[in-house]
Amino acid sequence: MEKKRSEEWTIKQINIQNNIETDHANILNHVKDYYEGIFSEDLNLDNDDNSFLNSTEHKLNDAEKQSCDGIINEYECQLALKEMKHMKSPGSDGLTT
Repeated sequence: MEKKRSEEWTIKQINIQNNIETDHANILNHVKDYYEGIFSEDLNLDNDDNSFLNSTEHKLNDAEKQSCDGIINEYECQLALKEMKHMKSPGSDGLTT
């Protein structure tokens, strides 16, 4: 089950400077380089080079953005917990699904 989920969530292609990359090693190297760059000591928050973030195919629309804003209330937490499956081990994010 976990292997199947891992395969479903694996990045199969990525747009790198308007080129679609499908080689797994090249995708991993690009992601590694991206995170090394943003977590380096000379991080420039004004840098407009968000090529990795801009290469994602799904962008949140205004309604989705609005639903993410604000404080999570107790009702939302209880609802999310009740929707989780019982007797399941945590996934890679530490939460059972």
